[in-house]
Amino acid sequence: MVALAGGNGALEASRRICNVGACFTDLIAYMPRLPNPGETLVGSKFATGFGGKGANQAVQAARLGADVMMISKVGEDIFGTEMLKNLTTQGVDIAHVSQVAGISSGVASVMVNEKTAQNSIVIVPGALDQLSAADVEAARSSI
Repeated sequence: MVALAGGNGALEASRRICNVGACFTDLIAYMPRLPNPGETLVGSKFATGFGGKGANQAVQAARLGADVMMISKVGEDIFGTEMLKNLTTQGVDIAHVSQVAGISSGVASVMVNEKTAQNSIVIVPGALDQLSAADVEAARSSI
């Protein structure tokens, strides 16, 4: 997260944030224990959630009253479309979050032991892997 300078004084500047980071969808499966290699278990519950450390930080900052813009990439899929809707609903400026055709949005597959809350996570960055310094440079006038 990068605090932005400028504006009409230190207070206003301290409330302006540019966040460059991950926008992932969490796919969460709950089970009685984590599986061993090669093992299939039956889970008890499944949930999805909005995630990615960048998106989470942006939403929290917006909820605390900051003027937040996000720089990221998502896929042109249902996960990317829903992420953009969520960020907008949460008050995050998504003018510099682009959708990339032909590449999935980033996801995190999360397995949770429902008894101990221990988890194992695999992330697939997807479109986020296409994010570059050029994307940040393209947002310079907004920053």
